[in-house]
Amino acid sequence: AFTPTWSQKHLSSFVEKLEKLKSKGVDTIACILVNDVFVCIIDEDGVVKVFNLEEGGTFTFSGGDDMLKAL
Repeated sequence: AFTPTWSQKHLSSFVEKLEKLKSKGVDTIACILVNDVFVCIIDEDGVVKVFNLEEGGTFTFSGGDDMLKAL
């Protein structure tokens, strides 16, 4: 599940935005990979507020910048 897109773009986008995400109240960033499907979820107290599912391995709206915009 560690594809080049995930390793080079997804993961690094969250590492780069870590402090900004924390300043918005993010306590935990969890990266879960299942069969190369890209999904980003924002939850608040166990309730899913944002669910971004990428199609076909694309990287268009689920990176660190996108999660910052959604907060």
